Amino acid sequence: MHTRAAYGDYAMNDPILDEIRQYREAYAASFNYDLDAMYADIKKREDETKKRIQDLSSRTAQHALPCQSIDVAQASSLPVKRAS
Repeated sequence: MHTRAAYGDYAMNDPILDEIRQYREAYAASFNYDLDAMYADIKKREDETKKRIQDLSSRTAQHALPCQSIDVAQASSLPVKRAS
């Protein structure tokens, strides 16, 4: 069961999240829901691509960029890039 925001009898479904959940379910089923096997597969794929997941847990808020305030009138005049 997955959590979804519910408003009365209306449940909000996000098609992107639904697609991710379907992929995750199929991936887990392909390994018979064996977490050790899934972990080994992920590590193997990581080694094959030579990419590493960066650990950001040691970063603190002081490393983050400060937020910029923006005038609402200015923001409403900014161009909006729409996905095609």
